Amino acid sequence: MMKQQKRYDDQLKQQAIEMALEGSKPIAQIARDLDIKENTLYGWVDKHRRANQNKDSVQPTVEKAVDLEAENRRLKRELKTALEDVELLKKAAAYFAVHK
Repeated sequence: MMKQQKRYDDQLKQQAIEMALEGSKPIAQIARDLDIKENTLYGWVDKHRRANQNKDSVQPTVEKAVDLEAENRRLKRELKTALEDVELLKKAAAYFAVHK
C-alpha cells in the first residue's frame, strides 16, 4: 500500500519559504509550526533558490547574508551554552578537589 502524498496550497508554500529565507527561526521549527515535514520545507527552499538564482544577481547575495546571519545567531547560542558548560565543569572540579 502506497502512502498518499500530502498536498499543500501555494500560499502556504510561499509563506513557509519566506519564513525560512528570513532566517529568524530554524527551518525545523518553521516546519513544526506549519505542520510540514522538515525535508519537504528544505526541498521547497532549495527549489526556490535554484529557480531564482539567475533572476537577480543581488538576490543570492541577500539570501547568503540572511543565511550567514542565522548561522551566526545559532553559533553564538551554541558558544554561550558551551561556555556555561565549561563554567559548571570548573565549579564541579573545584568542589571535588576540595571534597576528596
